[in-house]
Amino acid sequence: MAAATTRSTCTVETVQGAHVFDIFGYSLHKGMGADKFLRSATFSVGGHDWAIRFYPDTPRVPGGGAAGGRGAREYVFVYLVLMSAGATARASCDLGLVDRATGLPATVHATAEPRAFTYGEQSMFFPETAFMGRAELEASPYLADDRLTIRCAVTVIKEPRVSSAASAAATGFGFVRLTSLGAMASCCWPQLRRMRGMSLSFAEGRDPGRRTPRVQADDGEVAADSPSLPADKEAAVCYRPRSICIP
Repeated sequence: MAAATTRSTCTVETVQGAHVFDIFGYSLHKGMGADKFLRSATFSVGGHDWAIRFYPDTPRVPGGGAAGGRGAREYVFVYLVLMSAGATARASCDLGLVDRATGLPATVHATAEPRAFTYGEQSMFFPETAFMGRAELEASPYLADDRLTIRCAVTVIKEPRVSSAASAAATGFGFVRLTSLGAMASCCWPQLRRMRGMSLSFAEGRDPGRRTPRVQADDGEVAADSPSLPADKEAAVCYRPRSICIP
């Protein structure tokens, strides 16, 4: 008897979204001061709220000093921020700038793999380093007509879902098989008895010399038309057949 085989499947769903943050008058925002930032409108991806922060001047880090260490004032900072209070989300993101001439985005920072964003902790911000050098940005095609366009694509990984399938006694190839011929015959024996009677009638009426059909049972071979059978033989014929032989 084959062992029952069960199976389950784990699937995961991802939700993607993107937001474009246009900043006009870039030069007018310079010199706002440390920790002063411009924030995009809140946008939703994967059931969580997000926002883009742009720091024209270097933000401070806890304990004093400038983010990015020595010379950090030569850089600008851009963050993706989880805005849903009390939430934790697994997500990956692609932060970039849009070329003002072609309208095409170019990646500046991207997560190598999904990471945890937890509201109220440092992990709610990405990336953890300077975004781009100030001189590099101001000389690039991403800043034209004093306008800067930031694009952020977010992919949120939802909780895995596990589902189970129905089980069955199966072979290695996955086909259901009968446990024994006896089980099949015990279910079908009334029909087989009728078929035997039809065969006997046909043999007696059309071919008198034909041999009598016989039934093969566990305890030996007995004639199907015997006038009387011992109790143990009858039980063998009805419940424990191995084969039906018509010589």
